[in-house]
Amino acid sequence: MKKALSLLLAAMLLLASGAALAETIKIQETARAFDVTVVIPDGATVVQDVYDDWVCVEFQLPGEDGMLEIDLSVAPSEEFAGRSLSEADEDERALLVELSSINFLEPAHEFFTLSNGTPALFSIETGEGMQFATMQTIYKGFFIYLYCGYEDHFPLADNDLALMYDIMDSLVFTDVAE
Repeated sequence: MKKALSLLLAAMLLLASGAALAETIKIQETARAFDVTVVIPDGATVVQDVYDDWVCVEFQLPGEDGMLEIDLSVAPSEEFAGRSLSEADEDERALLVELSSINFLEPAHEFFTLSNGTPALFSIETGEGMQFATMQTIYKGFFIYLYCGYEDHFPLADNDLALMYDIMDSLVFTDVAE
């Protein structure tokens, strides 16, 4: 299983550069310590919801099997207060895997590194086809969480996962003077 997940992640990284991304948007400020911008897929409809201490940006775009839903959330973490995933030790990485497994029946997980050197966790549902996947990292005590799945729970295609990677890889964190 781990070898299959590694092969899937490798294929996703190879396909990633071909995915069509278009517009850059700034995610509404949730933390006074940094701003986040992300490049959204060409042709996507975008809704940004700001809550008390977190933000969710929802993308919808036509995919191979219907409407692909991609949600990007930025929310505070009590477990990693003020810290980033790059600072996490092995036990904290295991905790992130445990926390990310909550919504999965049969998850597979793998840590990888974005092109800017930021570590991230890729998780995918392996039971009954690939129904959804997530990628996440932690920046200055905030979970940066990306969800991808079809509204009718169709399996994700390799190009869906490549698009997901491109979105995650396009994130830019800009520190703001406190």
